[in-house]
Amino acid sequence: ETEKTNSNNSLEQIKFTDKKIIYSKILKDFPALNHEISEYTSTEINDKLLDLAIQSGAFSRFKLDIKFEANAYKKLYTQWIINSVTKQSADMVLVYGDSKNPKGFITLVFKPTFAQIGLIAVDANEQHQGIGKALINAAAAYASQNNFTNLQVITQAINKDACLFYERCGFNKENEIHTHHYWNK
Repeated sequence: ETEKTNSNNSLEQIKFTDKKIIYSKILKDFPALNHEISEYTSTEINDKLLDLAIQSGAFSRFKLDIKFEANAYKKLYTQWIINSVTKQSADMVLVYGDSKNPKGFITLVFKPTFAQIGLIAVDANEQHQGIGKALINAAAAYASQNNFTNLQVITQAINKDACLFYERCGFNKENEIHTHHYWNK
């Protein structure tokens, strides 16, 4: 009886549930690199890259869970892009357009058996122009050049546009991850 009550109390404390989808793509043939894409080689972030990183967090559980402070996701994504350009959490950052004012970017992490997209963003004013697809193709090309045959990306299920985008780019749903936030009163 006591265990049941404790269990029920714990369940009542779940305030937020997030579902992430892991997408995977087998790398075979891929188009030539778009001439607008280059590796971001600076170890400093600029304002535009920071803005894009924050835009990429629009569906983050750290933004959507109202129990987090309002800017928690901004702090997280700021640190994520800093760690990416300093190669602490990414092996490569690719940008679309001028590196000082990119229209989009993508980060790649080389895991032991696959390459993974960490962050991807296309400026809200530049979407639906093929930039995202060009970034995905570049990520696939660089992953292949580094002897990977599998490219993965994780996104929030609530971000329907991202899910459809990855599927149109040839990714297949591999798995789901459910995250529950428990908050003490």
